[in-house]
Amino acid sequence: MHFYNCKKLLSFITIFTLFFFNEGFSQIKLTANGEGDTYELINKVLISENRTAVEVPDCNHKDFGRHISEVFDSTLNKYVFEFIIHIKNDKDRCKRFDRQRNEIKAHKRSNPIILATEGEKLNYKWKFKLQKGFKASSRHTNLHQITYRLTETNEPLFAFMARDKKGKRSFDIVYIDEDVQQVLSSVKLSKITGKWIVADETITFGKNGSYAVTLKTLSGKTILKVDKKNIQTWYETMEYARPKWGIYRSLKHANKLRDEKVYFADFEINDIKTDK
Repeated sequence: MHFYNCKKLLSFITIFTLFFFNEGFSQIKLTANGEGDTYELINKVLISENRTAVEVPDCNHKDFGRHISEVFDSTLNKYVFEFIIHIKNDKDRCKRFDRQRNEIKAHKRSNPIILATEGEKLNYKWKFKLQKGFKASSRHTNLHQITYRLTETNEPLFAFMARDKKGKRSFDIVYIDEDVQQVLSSVKLSKITGKWIVADETITFGKNGSYAVTLKTLSGKTILKVDKKNIQTWYETMEYARPKWGIYRSLKHANKLRDEKVYFADFEINDIKTDK
């Protein structure tokens, strides 16, 4: 076997088994490791069975191929995940045509470390980069969500949302309490475009839970910070909460949007054990 393929296979296996267990702490990592087998890598890390963790528009745009790939980034000096969305050809998995989706997600059969339940405290870390001049929908352009599972539906709890409202281009951290949106923090969209952003998000899931997030540049400069106590992050009807990453946007004002590439790297999920 070629040396590169051996190295990639070893890295692939290492990432699959990168579960650290000790008293009070568990961790899972998802890291790009080279070109090819991107969906397989994501699925194997985020879901413990033969399921799919990718929600992609490939069925709408078969001639393009896969909409998530791994490319080399010269700034980080490593491979990263590239998510591509096309304004004319891509929709929401051939199911909805007023929006577009290219995301990865946890699943009800994911490793229990990933799925939050009442009383748990989870920490999510990752890096992301939006292109300069990134175009946001006036309705919603979600780049990350924490959603929760009810008996038959999935509902959003927190979202990283880029928006363009009457010319005001912003990046918002949004809390959704039973369909009512509350912006916890907001910055100009231009402050996070064209550069790698390091995200660090910690949630305690409970009726009197907590939510904290910081966004920093690679040099450590803080761009945005939220530290919210006594916030309801769990409802009696919830089964579990899970993370999603990618690009999910409305097409209501499609003429103001464009093809986009969104980059992600170094996903990390830390389950910090607490007394329930």
